[in-house]
Amino acid sequence: MKLLIALAFILSLARAEELPVTISEVSIVEGPPLSFEFTITGPFFDEHKMERLTIRGIPHELARDYKSYLNPEVVRSPIGPEHLAMAFRYGSNRLEFYRDGELVHAGDGGGMTSYLSEVCIDPGSGRLRLMFNLWSGSASIPGRDDIFYFVPGKGIVSKTLAWHEYRVTTIDCAEDETRWEEGAPPWEWGESFRPCRCAGRIDGEDYFSAASEIISAETIENPISEADFSSLLSRIGGWEKVLDRFEGTAVDVQRFESSKFEVVAITYEDSLRAFGSSQTIFVHRVGDGYWVRVYAAPETSKGFLKATIHGLVNEDVLDLTMNVDETPYWGRFERVTKNLREWWQEADRARQP
Repeated sequence: MKLLIALAFILSLARAEELPVTISEVSIVEGPPLSFEFTITGPFFDEHKMERLTIRGIPHELARDYKSYLNPEVVRSPIGPEHLAMAFRYGSNRLEFYRDGELVHAGDGGGMTSYLSEVCIDPGSGRLRLMFNLWSGSASIPGRDDIFYFVPGKGIVSKTLAWHEYRVTTIDCAEDETRWEEGAPPWEWGESFRPCRCAGRIDGEDYFSAASEIISAETIENPISEADFSSLLSRIGGWEKVLDRFEGTAVDVQRFESSKFEVVAITYEDSLRAFGSSQTIFVHRVGDGYWVRVYAAPETSKGFLKATIHGLVNEDVLDLTMNVDETPYWGRFERVTKNLREWWQEADRARQP
């Protein structure tokens, strides 16, 4: 029975991957509001069903006067369809998704840049996944790659895969499969192709679960029972193995102990997501049944404000280099010593009503 189920899954996946996918040329919708759209025909909603998914890009309120795109002289020029494709790419402040003409999902586009950069078949579901390159135009926040896909019972969902300074391989291609990439041959608007298979982070959800739980340590409500803290460390230890698969991420758990205090610093560095890194330092007084969070280092557009712990000076004092600026945005680092009793009491008092 298991063999038959496995064989059926393999044949099902093979049929899904054999389906040709077509992406139409971008066209203009005169509105109101004026917008640009293209249609993907393929198994986006169901593995075996070729359906039409129309994606519409709506420009920002101040940029909707695209009269030049309505000019037949322009549209019939040698760059005609590309002209509209560029309008979608640089003019879509909002993205709308339509299933056979019915609106099924809507959300913010990139603002400055919004374009479809990759299309692949998810080997688990047999459905298409679409990657969009999105950028707000901010000098502080880089562009990102967001993946859009359909989940039965939930609808279309999206997640950020990577920020553009740290691009990652997300698909596996066979010789007869086409990597769909904006403007890259052999792909052209309106042509059919066999998509590659999604791979790596485009296919895995573990990265998001691991990163979210580790980062959430900086917001855990004080105090934290010994049992809960031990469970947190155990889960983070398991997530380390997951994150080791992704270049650009690292988890470091440091522990310092004396006869009176224990200190644990959890540092998570993530170069794949803007402002995704975090560090949290916890202190436990030996004999008490709980831990308190004494320090949380955020990452900002100006840098990661993590502390460097040099070690214990004695049973009560910790030597470290840390941000001493009360305004954490920029950060001002100094090498200091912290009396653990005072640090622990200060954090412990802060939790009191």
